[in-house]
Amino acid sequence: MTTLPLFWHLSSASKAERIEASVKLIGALQRFQAQFSPKDLRESETSEDEEDKTGEKYDHLDALNAQDVSYSIKRLIRGLASPRECSRLGFAVALTEVNKLSPRGNLSPNGYLALVSYRYSDLFADRRSHC
Repeated sequence: MTTLPLFWHLSSASKAERIEASVKLIGALQRFQAQFSPKDLRESETSEDEEDKTGEKYDHLDALNAQDVSYSIKRLIRGLASPRECSRLGFAVALTEVNKLSPRGNLSPNGYLALVSYRYSDLFADRRSHC
């Protein structure tokens, strides 16, 4: 099963459609994650500060998650900045549920903030320069 069409439905103005897409996405990702064997991170661990600066948190996601789960987390984070209110809501709900797929959780709240700031650092810089 491909999860790509479900991202469109997470943006729907219909609450029922967003919930249905979220349930289907989480179900598919649970199946992918159940078949995945996490990689050992001890060899490549870096400090939190280094990870925040270089974006190596993405490598952390890839090591702990199936490819589809890692992609979905990145895609859901991108969707948080959508200009469509329904998109932001649908993507935030799905992202919250996706984080529960990994036994240890994929990221701490600070880890999510680091990914968001890394992903949107150019956007934040542009907005600061216009103030």
